[in-house]
Amino acid sequence: MRQDSESVVIYAYLSGFRSTGATFGEGGGVGASLLLAVNLTLGLAVMGILTGVILYDRSLKAASWWLGACLTAVLAGAFMYGLPHVQEVNLLRFVIFTMFAISNTCLAVGLAVRYAGAVSWRPFVAVLLTSMAAFALATEFVADLGLRRAIYQLPFAGIQLVGLIYVVRGMRPQFIDRAVAFVVGLSVAQFPVKSLLAYSYADPSMAPQEMLSSPYMAATLAITAMIWIILTMLLGTRMIIDVLDKMKAKSEIDPLSGLLNRQGFVNLVEHQNVLEQDGDVPSCLIVCDLDHFKQINDVFGHPAGDRVIKSFGEAIQAMANEGDVAARIGGEEFCVLLRHTDIIGAHLFAEALRTVFSTSIVSGFPEDKRLTASFGVTEIERGEVFEKAFSRADSALYDAKNSGRDQVAIRNAEDDEPKTPMPQARSA
Repeated sequence: MRQDSESVVIYAYLSGFRSTGATFGEGGGVGASLLLAVNLTLGLAVMGILTGVILYDRSLKAASWWLGACLTAVLAGAFMYGLPHVQEVNLLRFVIFTMFAISNTCLAVGLAVRYAGAVSWRPFVAVLLTSMAAFALATEFVADLGLRRAIYQLPFAGIQLVGLIYVVRGMRPQFIDRAVAFVVGLSVAQFPVKSLLAYSYADPSMAPQEMLSSPYMAATLAITAMIWIILTMLLGTRMIIDVLDKMKAKSEIDPLSGLLNRQGFVNLVEHQNVLEQDGDVPSCLIVCDLDHFKQINDVFGHPAGDRVIKSFGEAIQAMANEGDVAARIGGEEFCVLLRHTDIIGAHLFAEALRTVFSTSIVSGFPEDKRLTASFGVTEIERGEVFEKAFSRADSALYDAKNSGRDQVAIRNAEDDEPKTPMPQARSA
């Protein structure tokens, strides 16, 4: 295998935390050596931060992949110190290249996990293995210096490009996500650009030690360091936002039913325009109340009452469609917002939920004990404020309870009297 100066230099600006095995000469060598120390220190610091994030919230899977990216890049950078001091560097070169390739792959997988959730391993494995094979073959068989440098650099661009595709496909229309995509795009572009610059300005006749101590190499390291510092800050900000969003979401979830609590429901309705109608398709509101719930607590105990609430919440979640909003807004009171559903569909939903719940079996209750609920349904008028629609649905709920419970009542905006669009299948 070749032992030319160029194949050593390539490691000084591969990927991850760029490093160099510069001997500590004059001029650029001092700068490159300083950048190596800075990059390794930053890498260790980022590893510490990511470790803390993972210990705080193990569900942030992307952080684990980015920790792996930092670890392999830091190790590869440390191994770079050995290049000028070994006689046979081919194996060490391949190890360092492979570690940088794994580092880039971990970065890209982390991006895919964060922005897409489900990840296909095939493109990452394919690009990683292709990169390793291309490096070995180019070092052995490609004589043209410019072509070798392109082969060395472009696999890393390919690996990060896969991650960039996942970011673009899965990002939200937010500034932080656009910024992440832009900087990852810059990171992808640096590889072919640096390959061209190295081919244009680097002298292949220079010894590895001289190349690594050149001002050009220090400038290359500085550019790469800036890109990765900015990307690290952006990804850190993205993780902080994710943690805060999860904390906010947890504060708006009722732990017993698994539905939104009252505050979460109100926030969703007020700030996310869930009442907006698409065309002529309306939305409907259902207010539900568990019948005789106080008696259930008194007779069977509060743990049994908790199981009833959990069972009712699970029934709502099983029946609700994507886009519907359900919440537990009181002790035994629930609210369901059915989007893109007319009054007929809402009535059918409430009747189905009533039937499912009345036939459900909850542990701790006698087999002949029927659990029932009452429902009030209304259609939300175009442009109507939520409070008015909720008041009308709540009035319908009282109609159902005053009529004997375990039934569905409807109130329309035009007619304040209880009205049902079809006969109800009342349980005995």
